[in-house]
Amino acid sequence: CRPWPCGGMPGCGICAGSGRGPTGSWSGLAGEATGDIAVVRLDNQGKLSRGRGACAIGYKFAPIVFAVCEDFAGRCWTGRKFTVAAHPGARLAGYEMDFRAFLSEISKLEAGWGGNINGPGGIVGSPMAGPSSLSPEIVLAAVQRALLVPGI
Repeated sequence: CRPWPCGGMPGCGICAGSGRGPTGSWSGLAGEATGDIAVVRLDNQGKLSRGRGACAIGYKFAPIVFAVCEDFAGRCWTGRKFTVAAHPGARLAGYEMDFRAFLSEISKLEAGWGGNINGPGGIVGSPMAGPSSLSPEIVLAAVQRALLVPGI
């Protein structure tokens, strides 16, 4: 047995990661991801992304989750919604998501992003007032730039 940086939480997924970027993606509940960033693609009208389902899926494979829902059902709108989250144990495993840098960069492209970045992990998302106009590639690139992994 080896010591787990996250304190041994079963299935937390942090210890599965290696490398800097996403190595796969999820579509609904199927797919693969084993790098530092799990890409979770939802196509279920936001049911999973409204709760912690998207993060729970991603955390099984990586300490950072990038979730995209193309048909998120907001208040009076339906469309693209992004969520970016860091597992509460990510820092213990050597990963640091610089949410302030991420929000600074992404807010120049689209106003209204926000969330909770003061907890042990952190979670932010695209505006709740309407669908995001950004492409998943642009947002994922900003996530990759804001992820600090010692030694890389």
